[in-house]
Amino acid sequence: MKKIYCEMCGGSDLVKIEGLFVCQNCGCRYSPEEAKKLYIEGTVSVEGKVKIDPSDTVDKLMKSAKISYDSRYFDQALSFYDRVLELDPHNDEAVFYKGLCVLRSTNLFDIYDSKVKKYFELSIRYFYDKEPNKEEAKKRLIVMGNEILKITEEIHNSGERFYSRNSTSRSNVLTVQKILFFVRTQVFL
Repeated sequence: MKKIYCEMCGGSDLVKIEGLFVCQNCGCRYSPEEAKKLYIEGTVSVEGKVKIDPSDTVDKLMKSAKISYDSRYFDQALSFYDRVLELDPHNDEAVFYKGLCVLRSTNLFDIYDSKVKKYFELSIRYFYDKEPNKEEAKKRLIVMGNEILKITEEIHNSGERFYSRNSTSRSNVLTVQKILFFVRTQVFL
């Protein structure tokens, strides 16, 4: 009998959810076409050294991460981006979206101390290291900047709402003002 095995973890517990096959061990998602390629019949043995090209795995992890991110499952997306970075430590897109996940999942009071800015700086450095075309680099930076702006505006608006509801506590007011100033200035620099 044929079984489906996950390429990421080797697990055989795949369940079809909303048209995708999802590994219950690691969360990797496969389209029906991709799942057909995962069928294995009988035993497979390999002798000698085997070199594994992680690019296909990285692509699948990035797809799963993007689906999780777009569905606002930021902790799950963060887990996928971390796994991408284990295989490809200089993947600028994974570093950037990891920063976005951290920014989106960080408590308002912890943003000031988070490492968000570091992720954005690394992402830009890794991107410039691999992108020789200055026009493409410029377009990509605009997209990145717009995404950061969108999130920081959401955070700023949340902070403003919190500030207006809790304006009686002087320490809360100062803390929120400090965080809002940080979000508006430091995240972009």
